[in-house]
Amino acid sequence: MNLRSTPVLAVVVMVLSLLMVVAAMWGAKLFIVRVPPDYFLRPAPPRSPGARIVRTVAGVLIVLAGIAMLLLPGQGVLTIIVGLLVMDLPIQHRVAKWLVARPALHRLIDGWRQRAGQPPLQVEAN
Repeated sequence: MNLRSTPVLAVVVMVLSLLMVVAAMWGAKLFIVRVPPDYFLRPAPPRSPGARIVRTVAGVLIVLAGIAMLLLPGQGVLTIIVGLLVMDLPIQHRVAKWLVARPALHRLIDGWRQRAGQPPLQVEAN
């Protein structure tokens, strides 16, 4: 690689990083708007062993990519969080419920759902 291609590579990496951030935000919002209103009142859904293995392997790969992004350009911390959410961990559903129950985040989510014509998301009172 010569020195002239370095600025081009930097621009490509910046654009890809920006696209990943936008895609992650859009995907999270899409999921939150489409999830049933009582999603966090239900117990965690059971999954087949094959689905659990696929989710865990995919999550580990995403976490490893996030760790690499801590040193390389990219959204490392956000990618690690997404990888942990993809994995089929026993504590995952409780952590997600706890996060969604935070008042500021809950107001934001309910605003998104209202604009999409969906009922507010129900969460247990802490």
